[in-house]
Amino acid sequence: MSKNILSLRHVAYSYHTTQGETLALKDISFDIKQGEFVALVGPSGCGKTTLLSLIFGLLTPQSGNIILPHKEDGAGNSIGYMLQRDHLFPWRTIYQNAILGLEIQKKLTPATKAYVEHLLEEYELSDFSDKYPDQLSGGMKQRAALIRTLALNPDILLLDEPFSALDYQTRLNVSDDICKRIRKAGKTVILITHDLSEAISLSDRILVLSKRPSTIKYELQIDLDDAHRHPVRSRTTRQFGEYFNILWEELQNESEPAK
Repeated sequence: MSKNILSLRHVAYSYHTTQGETLALKDISFDIKQGEFVALVGPSGCGKTTLLSLIFGLLTPQSGNIILPHKEDGAGNSIGYMLQRDHLFPWRTIYQNAILGLEIQKKLTPATKAYVEHLLEEYELSDFSDKYPDQLSGGMKQRAALIRTLALNPDILLLDEPFSALDYQTRLNVSDDICKRIRKAGKTVILITHDLSEAISLSDRILVLSKRPSTIKYELQIDLDDAHRHPVRSRTTRQFGEYFNILWEELQNESEPAK
């Protein structure tokens, strides 16, 4: 059985403003296994992005622990963070954007350059490596942004609604393409999405967050007949509707005003 690559234990976080303290997350605990694809869903503003920022290390928990076992045993454990927008620099070519993280971390070597070239080939962007972002479609730019993230060879990928800026048809195609490649590479993924269908069709497990202050209120294991998780075909499986209804009910309960 796969080992845990990430564990959160009773994590809490508050925002501090001139108006006072706002508790955003409380008592968040869960484990992520090596190679697992986990989706986070919850009401708007419940703190999903805050949770990813804590895991990535941009924020520090107010209390609780975030445990990366491989880091503790000295084996190294890196995390890649892909945001909602591609954030490609318009004055750099696709190749230059792809190697940006390697440049910043002073890891640009013949071996890492070769890996980036391999990724560009794998993601069908090698013919566009000398092009600029405004010469690419939205889906191609998202693939380029992912390559920039993957270039550092992270153990864990954090994806914060990476497909939401795309039109619906492109979103289906790009999410299918990217997630198949990520699974093939054996990466561990935590995906934030507001799209329940996307969460069900792409993930192995879904964690449902409550409204603020958020905690994990429900966990749903996904087991579809469609083993390859095609974003359209998965929606025709016998389990899909049941999973969707469960998640919808959980989120509707969160949106109802307190009595």
